[in-house]
Amino acid sequence: MKRRMMTMAAVALVSMISLFAADTWESGTLFHTNTLVDGSDEYIATTRSVQIEYRNSNGEGIGESSATAYYTLKNHGSLIERQLSGDRDVFALLDTIYDGYVMTPFNDGIYSYDHDRLEDMDVDGVLCEVYRFEVAMDLNTLHAGRATGELIGWDEEEGEEDGDIVMTLYVDPSSGLIVRQDMHIELPGNSYVDQSSWFELQEIDGATVMVPTQAETSGRLQKASNAPDVLDSVYFSALETFSGYQMADGWHE
Repeated sequence: MKRRMMTMAAVALVSMISLFAADTWESGTLFHTNTLVDGSDEYIATTRSVQIEYRNSNGEGIGESSATAYYTLKNHGSLIERQLSGDRDVFALLDTIYDGYVMTPFNDGIYSYDHDRLEDMDVDGVLCEVYRFEVAMDLNTLHAGRATGELIGWDEEEGEEDGDIVMTLYVDPSSGLIVRQDMHIELPGNSYVDQSSWFELQEIDGATVMVPTQAETSGRLQKASNAPDVLDSVYFSALETFSGYQMADGWHE
């Protein structure tokens, strides 16, 4: 009960912080980035294609597969219908991580963050400003509509981010576009996920929005098996391609 009360208190605290998170940037490159995220966060890809490689604990490939998901918007985008083709196990794995919506530090679902400016870097021919964010968010922020009240990336004793979630942004200073984002998440159960996402500006129904076009997600997912002293582990690397963006009003709030 005490731990639950501490968690609820932490949620309340960082929820108050999150009310101000989206409005922190008043000038500079990240003002434009924040504006782009605010104007783009309701758009989702209607086609999501995946190539996945499974690996052993030494990093050697042990299998490959592929699948595609097609999303149809229902009820003006508040409900999504999905059809799968190919190997359904591909999305059974990815669904345990996230729902295909790439989060950034500027999304409203982020409770709090701390950030540092790093050295500029050339990314895909663009000289980018680089920012490193330590982030705190609900355990299931990566799944729409499934808040649990359990925070990851938050140190209850110190009252600050603990480095379990790190997002590194490579931003085009001329437009505020996130050219690439690298994200590392330490998950419960000795699991982790690394994801690199590439973004571009697109014109959709007369609006200029910033959307991810590719994401490479890799990691280790572990859980206890039904057999004593046996740990089930999945090592993988998945390359996703997103296309056919449409507005899904309120779906990922």
